Amino acid sequence: MQDVFPPTAAPSPAPMPRRPADLPSPRGLPLLGNLLQLRPARMHRQLEA
Repeated sequence: MQDVFPPTAAPSPAPMPRRPADLPSPRGLPLLGNLLQLRPARMHRQLEA
């Protein structure tokens, strides 16, 4: 009698964990966000909007 299921390959080893530097992230200074785009002279108007 033949097996019902075809033979399977051995499971591949788990990938190595990624370092924080390898993870995708936004360019620039993500901790500051859009702070560098605010103009100091208009900051009160930009924050109200």
